[in-house]
Amino acid sequence: DAATFGFLYSQLAAALDGSGANIVLATIPNVTDIPFFTTLPGVVLDPDKNPVIVNGNPVPLVGVNPMTDLVLLTAAEAMAQGLGIPASLGGTDQPLPTQYFLDATEINTIATATAAFNQTISGLATQYNFALFDANTFFSDVVANGGFVPGAGLDTLKTDYITGGLFSLDGVHPSNLGYAVVANQFI
Repeated sequence: DAATFGFLYSQLAAALDGSGANIVLATIPNVTDIPFFTTLPGVVLDPDKNPVIVNGNPVPLVGVNPMTDLVLLTAAEAMAQGLGIPASLGGTDQPLPTQYFLDATEINTIATATAAFNQTISGLATQYNFALFDANTFFSDVVANGGFVPGAGLDTLKTDYITGGLFSLDGVHPSNLGYAVVANQFI
């Protein structure tokens, strides 16, 4: 919770302050923007990964609100077994289990916690005169606009799964290039 995080992070900042080292703190990016949460839409996909359209509309996964929920990358295996897929499209008609998506309440909980944690981090950076890398703003900008890496031979890096360049195949951790981009931001 935010209070426990604040207490523990304050203790850490106080200990670092006495170390004599140059300290850089970083805020926490919006984790729901990573490919693990953004790759699979909340709708049924055909074998070519295009939304299945019925009566002019994409067919939502059973049990998922495609307007608010985020389907996890790990849901692909469950969907391959027919979970979340309507029987009329060859599925089991069973809802996609909740461990395979974040609903609006969970997304809000994450956003609220992230904002509270980032407020603590920013406040402590100011209090102790530590440098601050606003990773949250940086990654939000990359999500919205892409990122440019001079000398990398790439005009724009994105957060897209596999093709974006910034994240590894697990959709969570940065790729080698992604880690280099983050390191450059700290520098």
